[in-house]
Amino acid sequence: MSRIGRLPIPVPEKVTVTGKKNVITVKGPKGEMNLTIPSGIKVKIGDEIVLSRASDTRELTKLHGTTRAHLANWIQGVSEGQQNADRSWQRVSG
Repeated sequence: MSRIGRLPIPVPEKVTVTGKKNVITVKGPKGEMNLTIPSGIKVKIGDEIVLSRASDTRELTKLHGTTRAHLANWIQGVSEGQQNADRSWQRVSG
C-alpha cells in the first residue's frame, strides 16, 4: 500500500467534504474546489477522509498517493489559503 495514500486526511471543522460518484467537493471559508477521483480509487468520507484502491497495479499505486496529496492540499487551501514562502534569495537586482 502507498505510504502516502494510506494516511487519513483530517477535516477541519470549517471545511465540508461531499462526494457524488467520482467527484469530491471541498468547501471552506476560502473557496470551493472539485476533484475528480480516478476510477479504481475509493474515498470514505467521515471525520477523516481515507482513500483506498481496488488493486495493486502500478498505475493505481501511483494514483493512490497522488490523489491523497491533492485532496489534502485542497483541504488546506480552502481552510487556510495559500502561504507564500520567503523567496528573497531568488530576487535578482539589476
